[in-house]
Amino acid sequence: MIRYTNAQSLVGKVNELSCSVGEIDPDLILITDTWCNKDMGDAYLTIPGYELKTELRMDRTVGRGGGLVVYAKNGTKVLKIDHAMTSIELCKFSVDDVTLTLVYRPPSAPANSISELEEAVRTAGKNSLLFGDFNLPDIDWEKGTASGRSADFLTAVEDNMMEQLVTFPTQVKGNTLDLVITNIPERVDEVSEQGRLGKSDHVIIVTKVKVGRQQGLIKQQPDWRKADWDAMRADLKRERILIRREHGVDEAWCTVKERIEQLVSTYVPARRLRNNNRPAWLNQGILREIRRKKRLWKKCKGQVTEEYREAEKKVKNLIRNSKRRFEKKLSEGNGGNKRPFFSYIRMKTQSRPSIGPLKDTQGNVVADDEEMANLLNKAFKEVFTREDTNNIPTPENKCEGVALEDVRFRTAAVKKKIRGLRQDGTARPDGIGPKILQELQEELSPILAVIYKKSMEKGVVPLDWKEANVTPIFKKGSKSTPGNYRPVSLTSVACRVMVSVLRDEITSHLTANGIIKNSHHGFMKDRSCVTNLLEFLERATTIVDGGNCFDIIYLVFAKAFDKVPKERL
Repeated sequence: MIRYTNAQSLVGKVNELSCSVGEIDPDLILITDTWCNKDMGDAYLTIPGYELKTELRMDRTVGRGGGLVVYAKNGTKVLKIDHAMTSIELCKFSVDDVTLTLVYRPPSAPANSISELEEAVRTAGKNSLLFGDFNLPDIDWEKGTASGRSADFLTAVEDNMMEQLVTFPTQVKGNTLDLVITNIPERVDEVSEQGRLGKSDHVIIVTKVKVGRQQGLIKQQPDWRKADWDAMRADLKRERILIRREHGVDEAWCTVKERIEQLVSTYVPARRLRNNNRPAWLNQGILREIRRKKRLWKKCKGQVTEEYREAEKKVKNLIRNSKRRFEKKLSEGNGGNKRPFFSYIRMKTQSRPSIGPLKDTQGNVVADDEEMANLLNKAFKEVFTREDTNNIPTPENKCEGVALEDVRFRTAAVKKKIRGLRQDGTARPDGIGPKILQELQEELSPILAVIYKKSMEKGVVPLDWKEANVTPIFKKGSKSTPGNYRPVSLTSVACRVMVSVLRDEITSHLTANGIIKNSHHGFMKDRSCVTNLLEFLERATTIVDGGNCFDIIYLVFAKAFDKVPKERL
């Protein structure tokens, strides 16, 4: 489903757009006449559940009107097609086997703009749809007549075996300015109007199109809110997890993992996983008034009556007040939970781009998920430093007499680390997240302490802990270049607990024996990049105040964490 409209200024209408798209759930949202400029960042235009395609965004350069924006539902792959114009605004892209073109022709466009519209039609290609505000009111699409230069465009549409599908006025003055032109009318199920966005004098057009992609499988995940934790604790007390002395590390961990999986399947119901495309502040009252506004628009047949204006005003006030109440609650602490506040701030200040499509070394476009994963995996592996481990020098022992002989994994320390875990819904390779460890910490902490001790004694870790879910994060540059992504790995939570206890033991030992210098700030308690910078500024300003000079050498290591030779370190 594709939703299109001429917004006549988008920034002030983003909140209403977020509410209305959550109800019909379109795959693409196409906007013309956004009135956006380069000073308006993508974060101002974000919609929950959708990605603003920055490579397709076109801003106005002079004057008041113009501007194009394309939103794609999360998971929808969009591939840009280069197609430059001078007198009209146009962006072209493909989704699966369908090519889409978004057009805005200003009312004051020069005469050659008609020629560019004709070119857009001639070069549309197969399986094409053109959406946009063409501003050609003198074409009667029902009768197939036109006057002046508009007749040339009508002829181009007919000569290229295309069809215009909008059969209703799209502007309050009764003109059909916004068009849907296609050479695959048999794949278009419906073209309908859905009222207006804010006070724009253009209607919203919803188009249902069949594309060549299959529906994905419905995913399910445990519904932790409905888990029976008391029953799980009672079950663990009734039938304890037994780790025998002769068990290896991997066997011991598998015993724990299988028992937890059994408990989850018995006492935690599953729920369907769906994308939440609705703003956090959207409520049923707002949705009810938006539906009423749409009904009034159909009732008055596109004429702006006083009753419709009142409904429009009411929707605007409800959205503003609901958003203000929600943001006020977040700012007041939300019951001491700060995560929703920072999550909301990130959503409003960042625009998260999707992954790909990518290009391989031959310049071929790759859009398939598995093929893109292989390309990224290859790019990540090429960064790592590989060296001959046979020639690594033996380091000089500068800590003789103060060696860390043993690390003790106490149950209390493990329990403390589990309590401090941040709860999130991110999937882990072993399927065991922070929530279940925290709820069953009394029963699981002693068992995990035994596994940690076995792991240290034998110098091995379970195979599960060596696996990770790697997520590519786009940095900068072209999104089609695999080298412009960095990997972020999510490993086993149980492994993270062990690492955290081990780190505390090592740090305490180094600090107590004066092995770490005071100039060290990284990964130290109560120290950070900020304290490092403050200390540096203090020394620098002291030197300058004394009338002396000093030199600074800046070093930047590209992909430093990936290139560190861990064997030599």
